[in-house]
Amino acid sequence: MFAISSAFSLGQCAANPELVSGTFGPYPGYTGDLSVSGTVSMYSIFTFDMSGLDTAGGACTNPDFATLPGNACGIHIHAGTTCDTAADVGGHYWVSTKAPLDPWSDGEVGYVAFYSTTDGTASGSFAAKTGATTSDIKGRAFIVHGADGGRIACALMEAYSPPGDDDDDDDDDDYDDDDFGTE
Repeated sequence: MFAISSAFSLGQCAANPELVSGTFGPYPGYTGDLSVSGTVSMYSIFTFDMSGLDTAGGACTNPDFATLPGNACGIHIHAGTTCDTAADVGGHYWVSTKAPLDPWSDGEVGYVAFYSTTDGTASGSFAAKTGATTSDIKGRAFIVHGADGGRIACALMEAYSPPGDDDDDDDDDDYDDDDFGTE
């Protein structure tokens, strides 16, 4: 089961995602046994397909948020633009002038995005009213939380590059526009 908000303000539906997560690594200072892998993509909604998630005590199987610690089993965008130093990852990211309530909160607003797993894998989709644009989110840290609410994995959100688009420009074709005298 995945929580889905009723409003979302990022991007337009597209054949390809606008952003994708880079490779997940352990959160700075995390020394546990979990090793999260997989991807998170952003179209007009976020989609995820991950493994190596927390199954401790069954807390993330069918989360009862009234009894779990804050951020337990949560997945969200954080303000930082690095996964190298815990202090620089920052807290939840949203544009407060456009979305006054923290959409990633486990408080009064309720969870927007979490995973549910019995075998350490999870996939799904969710929407979040962050008030942010695709360019606002590009480069931000995407954090995976464990059953205890601790941060266990981090990846940066990057621009999507279609397979085979190995040219040097920013469009979705396989040609370097310099070959055609355009920029």
